[in-house]
Amino acid sequence: MIAEVNIRFTRRLLVVSRWAGFLVMAMGGIVLAGWTLRSPAILMIFPRQSPMTPWTAVCFVLYGIALLGSQEGGSDRRQLYLRTICIWSVVFLAALVLAEYVFKFSAGIDTLLFASALNAFMPQFPGRMSPLSTLGFLLSGMALANLDMKTCRGSRPGQGAALCVGVLALLGLLGYAYGIDSFYKFSFYKPMALHTAIAFMLLAIGLLSARPSCGFMTVFVSDSEGGIMARRLLLFAVAAPFLLGLLLLEYHRLGWYDVTFAFSLLIFLIIVVFTAVIWINAISLHRIDLKRLRIEQMLRENEDKYRTIFETAGSAMAIFEEDRTISLVNTEFEKLSGFAREDIETRKSWEEFVANDVDLKKMREYHRQRRVEPFSAPRTYEFKFIDRYGMIKDIFMTVAMIPATTKSIASLMDITERKRIERMKSDFVSLVSHQLKTPVAEINGYVFNLLTGIAGALTPKQREYLEEMQEISGKNYRLISDLLNVSRLERGVISMDIRPVAVKDLVEMSLQDYYERLKKQNLVLQLGGLEQEIFVNADKEKVIEVIGNVLNNAIKFTSQGTIGIVVTVKEDTARISISDTGAGIPPHRLEKLFTKDQMLEGGPVAGGGAGLGLYIAKQFMLLQKGDITVVSQVGKGTTFEISLPIADQ
Repeated sequence: MIAEVNIRFTRRLLVVSRWAGFLVMAMGGIVLAGWTLRSPAILMIFPRQSPMTPWTAVCFVLYGIALLGSQEGGSDRRQLYLRTICIWSVVFLAALVLAEYVFKFSAGIDTLLFASALNAFMPQFPGRMSPLSTLGFLLSGMALANLDMKTCRGSRPGQGAALCVGVLALLGLLGYAYGIDSFYKFSFYKPMALHTAIAFMLLAIGLLSARPSCGFMTVFVSDSEGGIMARRLLLFAVAAPFLLGLLLLEYHRLGWYDVTFAFSLLIFLIIVVFTAVIWINAISLHRIDLKRLRIEQMLRENEDKYRTIFETAGSAMAIFEEDRTISLVNTEFEKLSGFAREDIETRKSWEEFVANDVDLKKMREYHRQRRVEPFSAPRTYEFKFIDRYGMIKDIFMTVAMIPATTKSIASLMDITERKRIERMKSDFVSLVSHQLKTPVAEINGYVFNLLTGIAGALTPKQREYLEEMQEISGKNYRLISDLLNVSRLERGVISMDIRPVAVKDLVEMSLQDYYERLKKQNLVLQLGGLEQEIFVNADKEKVIEVIGNVLNNAIKFTSQGTIGIVVTVKEDTARISISDTGAGIPPHRLEKLFTKDQMLEGGPVAGGGAGLGLYIAKQFMLLQKGDITVVSQVGKGTTFEISLPIADQ
């Protein structure tokens, strides 16, 4: 069973730590008020006991403030400064008092506070803290100053110091309870007051509770068998002997029995009580263990089931550890890599199978992101895979985190053959398109010459046929150009000539071929922002083609109304918005609008578009560090926005 931190109990301990800080600070403040009022009831809990000195009360107030400032999440700089000042002020004062005792001198600070009242209540060393109190403050200061310190072996010195403070306080409380003054008094020096011992116990509890998920406190707050047992027995192990001994001692003082009988009875009661408590906890832990065994059995069954699925999956599968080691692979991965399973599992990293540095850098970052936020990295991507024999393969990989672990599981599909076929298809399309482009252009030229009357006068019917041929030839030329562009994009051989160019020139040159169509369809052209002198970094020909493609679609699907072109600037980007009042694009088609297979069907022109223009436009803009986006509403029109980086002047 995985031992996890009990969140509810951890939060309770943090609340306990805050309350301990408040109570320690309040006790110090109340004692200072008692010295002001000279009230024995406040200064001494019971008559003829030693009172808490004013400096001791001041130290508790400062440590209470420091403990409140040490809570998790307290990162305010002023709060940190105040905490540091409080800690080192008390440490300095305690060290000075200890030096007074050791070297037998007076620094003159003992009677700085409430001098007249001190002489009445404390004739010996008036106002000076007891040696045990100074030791407690030094240990508490060490705990507060090193609360977040961690050694190379993983221990927490601050928690160790806090534990020592608790032991010191417990000795004082036992001494007062059982009347053993050597427990709270060192030699003939001043004793530690009862409420001082209580305050130190609260301080120790607050210090240990301030970092419940660190050090040995992690066992105490965990839901493991050890943590559950510690929470159930620890308080009882401290309180039961204390209360039983106190009860029997009181009856002995009343003369009910002698010391031998009292001691024997105490041993008997401790044996009986602890046996009963241990037995009750054993039964509880036994039930927890049985539940754990059932869960482990279910996990083994599920593991066998998932291992079978993992092994019989049709694709290569692998499990990656946080350190990138491959911990588990299936038979298909063996075939893909050329290595035997025993040579891969726990011995190789997935990095060894990445063929180039570009993919390796990308995949390392994805691996890191996935463990910080599982959904921040892409789940699917392609990369170049190198096998045992040095063969490079195209791989399509799907990766996901295994819940409640730092492991990830990956499915790898060899798409080398598919890529080869796609390249062949692309090359074929490129070849055919290139061979067709020239004759189509020539046909278009001949038709244009005939229409201009170079070969003689035309009859109306001849002109009608030639105009139809010109339109068909133009469509075919654009289609062939689109196919060539797509082929070049897929093969990565398209070039960009990026240089500063005026946005006004881009718009005006794009409009040249569309004025006649706008006039023919009675569409109103509205221009805005062209008076601005804006230069962008762009490939002039490619951007004109993009704007022309958008204009072509806008005119094609707008039967009446306006076509608007507006240029704006936002930060370091120029934006060209092209809007229409046409039919609009349905929402389910917007997601695929810039992909190769999208067709603008259902428009006012029969047949729609070829579905390649906007895909090409998108790729052209991305290659120029720009973008093209769309917003559309059915029945109201569409707006395309082309963005380009502004050139440095």
